[in-house]
Amino acid sequence: MIGQQKNKFETEEQKEDLVWDFKKSRDNILHWKAHVLRSVNQERAKQDIANLQSNSVLIIMDWAMKFLQLKYREKQSDWYSQRGLSWHISSVVFRDSITSKIKVMSFAHLFNSCTQDWYAVTSILEDLLHNIQKQFPNISVAYLRSDEAGCYHNNFLIPAAKDQAIRQHCCEGHDISTASDIREALSKKKITGTSASVNIVNEAKKTIEIHKIDKFSSFHNFKVEKDGIRMWKAFGIGPGKFISSNAIK
Repeated sequence: MIGQQKNKFETEEQKEDLVWDFKKSRDNILHWKAHVLRSVNQERAKQDIANLQSNSVLIIMDWAMKFLQLKYREKQSDWYSQRGLSWHISSVVFRDSITSKIKVMSFAHLFNSCTQDWYAVTSILEDLLHNIQKQFPNISVAYLRSDEAGCYHNNFLIPAAKDQAIRQHCCEGHDISTASDIREALSKKKITGTSASVNIVNEAKKTIEIHKIDKFSSFHNFKVEKDGIRMWKAFGIGPGKFISSNAIK
């Protein structure tokens, strides 16, 4: 329409500016509509929590912000030299087999030193699933969720109560300078449904080599099947893309 109004523009540059603004606005509107549609569709995944079976768990996991060591009496020079301790928080949502009510249990993996990479997360997940299986032998299915969206900050929300318990322990005259100190604080200032453990990632077993999956960053939903992995760009839309185990080894 703008291109047809040839006699109403003072210069060709003015026309080009308006055409650019129009196209840019149109693209922004289309992207916004796509975002709304995608958000509504992904919301279905959250709603499925109401349909959790007694043999299933939903695990929401993320690295918390590094914990800066605390001392009951601390010099300023000691504070500036701190590097922080890594801790990974996993909130396990499950349905109680007796009351059928949804419950949440949190697991904190504490490290004196740890590289926050995929191997550390895999090691944590292996230990977490082992502990879940030990406490709840009937669990056979696990759904994993890790979300960094601005509307849902696991980094701040999940460890909030634990952080308060640790600070209270420090104010009672204890230093918090190692992963063991954090575990001691969480053990003495118990938080309902929380378990903490001190861990070391065995880097010697980091020997796996895989082939990169094409356009992997565009997929956001994954299902581990017997012979490989099935991936979706959007939750529950279409049959998904199947990658065999042999293709990525």
